[in-house]
Amino acid sequence: MQKTSESLKSKKILPLEYRIKVNKVLADYPNMERLFAAVVKEWPEHGEFLNQRLSRPDDATFPLSEKIAELVLQLSADELPNYCKDYRWMCGMFINEDLHFRRKGSYRVTSSAEAEREVYSRPDFMSRYLRGILLSQALWINQTNAFQFYLDEFLSRIEPGSNLLEIGPGHGL
Repeated sequence: MQKTSESLKSKKILPLEYRIKVNKVLADYPNMERLFAAVVKEWPEHGEFLNQRLSRPDDATFPLSEKIAELVLQLSADELPNYCKDYRWMCGMFINEDLHFRRKGSYRVTSSAEAEREVYSRPDFMSRYLRGILLSQALWINQTNAFQFYLDEFLSRIEPGSNLLEIGPGHGL
């Protein structure tokens, strides 16, 4: 199995089961298909996770995911491969942070000052993180659901002519 995985990685070939599911499920969602394919090209092992995302062909989040994927592709433009690399990096970072928490019972960063120093004041870190989070908006159902809730529940309750201040996360959506 390891040899097959290495072979896929070195040749950047999409796993067969991923290609089959994409052909069936994403036929009506070309932007999602392009984004999913770009991620799997960079990270073939992630195809299994993306297949899980596609496991319900009637998923009500697909139209919004398609629109978000379109925006992601516009924002990333010719840099999509780098965004996919940053998405992979971000997922790895999340796994490491989760492992730390499970092993130690506490977060690695324990203060606002430490978070500022190690994360927020580092443009290199934040750039990669925001690129990764941008892709997750279309790839992760929980992110798409949160966006749908924002559109349906929050925005629908704002009175016309109301003023509000939105603090954007920085990734561009």
